Amino acid sequence: MTIEKPWLEGKLDSLLKEAEELSNLHEGVYYEVGAWAPLKLIVLLLYLDVYTKIIPKQIPKHFDSMVYVDLLAGSGINRIRDTGHRIIGSPLIAATASHRPFTKLFFVEGIPERSKALEDRLKTVIDKNRFEVYHENCNAAVDKIVEAHLKKRRSHHLAFIDCQGLDVDWATMEKILKYPGDLIFTFQTALIVRTRDYPDRLNKFYGDDSWKTAKSGDDFLRCYEDKLREYRDIVINIRIKEKRRGGFYYHLIFATRKTKGGNPWLQAVDLIKNRIENHTGDAVKYAFDVLSGDATKLDWFVSGGDEQDNLQRSLFDF
Repeated sequence: MTIEKPWLEGKLDSLLKEAEELSNLHEGVYYEVGAWAPLKLIVLLLYLDVYTKIIPKQIPKHFDSMVYVDLLAGSGINRIRDTGHRIIGSPLIAATASHRPFTKLFFVEGIPERSKALEDRLKTVIDKNRFEVYHENCNAAVDKIVEAHLKKRRSHHLAFIDCQGLDVDWATMEKILKYPGDLIFTFQTALIVRTRDYPDRLNKFYGDDSWKTAKSGDDFLRCYEDKLREYRDIVINIRIKEKRRGGFYYHLIFATRKTKGGNPWLQAVDLIKNRIENHTGDAVKYAFDVLSGDATKLDWFVSGGDEQDNLQRSLFDF
């Protein structure tokens, strides 16, 4: 038994038909990623469907607009370092695969060549008036994003921050977290222990020296989650790993606020977490297949029975 073709698959099909053409625009300008990158893009893809069904129902009663923020956007096309394959990146997913369109999308990319490629690629799929690309460091650009939209309007945002190290200062995070929104943050758990010799940089990343008690990557993760809980009631991490035991790993941190209705849609996040954490090499293969155009591979998230029904209802029936 497999998931019936949902709206999401149609969006994937139409988007991925354009992927090769977008890759040829600014040929050779890609964001180089490891073999595990497709998994976090799958998480973003699936949560987008949930998020962009829920928030529009709150407009205009609670919010005036729905905004997407990507502080480390890349060039829009990713190249898998180990295989040479090219896949769509988070900006193109957010711009075209949402259930309902964002009011505005903000992208930040500090490398000029990449930011120019990103802007030109986005122009081919959505109207220029719907997005902004900032050609600068994310810690400098955040004030412009806040002033342009978050501060002046009753907006709700989804922030996807694909941090590859200690790129984003805690002061930058606070500027976004003080406004209503959900967060998906890449935390490089296995790598951060190596940064202990850079205390000044860690102080900026955490906003203080609370990290000093950490002895392992998981300790560093818990410390960062505690910081997020100052602004978000619900913090969930998804462990993405190379092998079932040992090997490289990192976490996606999902953060949101409690709602009066008890956040029933969180069952979708829990089920995605369960599927991601219980697959290793096969998860990468299937996620890559999805992002390469075989949308029917979405059925790897379910195994039949009640769990499948719950997942389908959680993701597609809001």
